[in-house]
Amino acid sequence: MTIIAYQTLYESAIAFGMRKSLQSEDRRIKITGRVREKQTCTEYEREVEELEVMIEEIARKNTEEIKKDQKNHTEKLA
Repeated sequence: MTIIAYQTLYESAIAFGMRKSLQSEDRRIKITGRVREKQTCTEYEREVEELEVMIEEIARKNTEEIKKDQKNHTEKLA
């Protein structure tokens, strides 16, 4: 092969390497974005679970209070 052929092959290999490097960088950025989205979703799911527990506690307390009030009312009537 001549020097020009080697030079052309070298330039082609450099261009190929640059394309692959840019593609992998783009893929890394996309994956990082997806990971952040999933972390945000996980945080929201955790917050939803905490709120559901709070709702259950409030509902239980309200039920107990209603039963207590009904019992007091029946005792006053009797």
